[in-house]
Amino acid sequence: MDADDAMDADDAVAMYAGAGPRDLDDGGPSFGGSSNAALAGARRRARARKDRRLMTRVRENANRRLQAGYRHLSITGKSPGVEINAESVWPDNLVNSWVEETQIEQVKAMAESDLFDLPEVSSEQLFLLTEWSHCQSDQAYSSADIEVVLVTQCSIDRFSNLEAQLACWTGKASIAVYLKPGESRLVAVRALMSIIKEARNRAEKKHNGHTRFDVAVTIVEGYMDDEPYPINYLRNVALLEARRQHLRFNASLDKSAALLVDVDFRPSKNLYEIVHSRYAAESILKQRRVVVCSAFESNETSCPQSVTRLKELVDNGRAEGFHLSHFPQGHGPTQFEKFWDKSLQFTNDGILDEYCWQESYKIQHEKLFEPYIIMASADVPLYDERFHGYGLNKVSHLAAVSAQKGGEFFVLPGVFLVAPAHERSKSWAKRYGKTQSDENMFNQLVLKGLYYNFTKNLENGKQPVVSKYTRSKQQLLLKQEKESKQKEDESSNKSNRTYSITYPTKSLICY
Repeated sequence: MDADDAMDADDAVAMYAGAGPRDLDDGGPSFGGSSNAALAGARRRARARKDRRLMTRVRENANRRLQAGYRHLSITGKSPGVEINAESVWPDNLVNSWVEETQIEQVKAMAESDLFDLPEVSSEQLFLLTEWSHCQSDQAYSSADIEVVLVTQCSIDRFSNLEAQLACWTGKASIAVYLKPGESRLVAVRALMSIIKEARNRAEKKHNGHTRFDVAVTIVEGYMDDEPYPINYLRNVALLEARRQHLRFNASLDKSAALLVDVDFRPSKNLYEIVHSRYAAESILKQRRVVVCSAFESNETSCPQSVTRLKELVDNGRAEGFHLSHFPQGHGPTQFEKFWDKSLQFTNDGILDEYCWQESYKIQHEKLFEPYIIMASADVPLYDERFHGYGLNKVSHLAAVSAQKGGEFFVLPGVFLVAPAHERSKSWAKRYGKTQSDENMFNQLVLKGLYYNFTKNLENGKQPVVSKYTRSKQQLLLKQEKESKQKEDESSNKSNRTYSITYPTKSLICY
């Protein structure tokens, strides 16, 4: 099993190299090509993996027989012959087989190393820029059955996507923004305030002024030049701030849910409304389901907002399930054909809330599955912060979610998330690159070892590895919620109360 897990890590890193919108020579279906190359690659890897496992078993059995033979060595007569079908045992290239086995041993050795550092920036103070402005006097707000908060993170180069995402969401959000060393905080603050103002105006225009738009922004300033993007640390920052903001106005997280999504994605026009219905509260908060929002990518600069328009783009080869042709393991388990069957039963976009939730369908988690999900905020496990830079950071978190929920996910038809196709990030180049330099190869080996280490820890029931700062914030929130619940139970006057949680910050602007 250890060898199999090491092979899984080796395969995962190799396959994840294709998790980009322009991986194939022909660009894939979104760019007028075909997906055959990606699928053929997956089949080749599967066959090679099967051969490796067979060879490992053969050698282990042979070694055991040799050891037993030497322990009981004696001179005997001629032994009956043993027929061996060499073609079914030995690979075509024995040297490659031994090389691959050596690579597996390298992965296992790397998994036991001390190279998996937490990001240095996790020891720095945070800069809380904005927080939510709603108060308990807003009766509609306080009496809602569920509050879904969009949780995301980004760097300055993604600010345009952040504005588009917030304008489409029209609700509450918690965002962690990363500034590289040397990037001006003042410039970033001005840009963020402008983005929030513009996104709010766009959201109110779409909904005739009736929105619950509110944004909490936490700025994380880089610690050193060329440090890997601390993606999972940023996700934890945004997640914990979302919980803290909710607890400013509520005694518990009982009504809080989180939409965990990357900043490139834009919600469909009906997503916010449908996930705030009483049916959503029943599914997410009472039944404690993990709800998948089907993800797509489009080569249109203006992303579709309705199911019918999205289907038109898919049929014309201008959109597809996210990375489906390049990395089918990532979102293939969503079962996109089933999604379309259920979503298109209503050809107009007036899909009823009740219908969407009644027609949600169960799927099982598979290795390397990384959907975008909504789940009860209190249930979201922390992200393992050793994953920074590019590769398997979200895959590892979804594996932790799966372990917690028994592998069950539920896809919600009629709604979706869509991202415009974009070029690869600098983080990808550092891990993979177009040419396989020694540095690239070493960085991949580190990722393989980390993923192997993570999966073994998960199997053994260990918690994700996070920084001291993240752990202390989580403990503070748990303590505050417990005390707030106790006070609420003891008091007959449950209205007009706010709950304040603080931790060290440099500055705060309430807009």
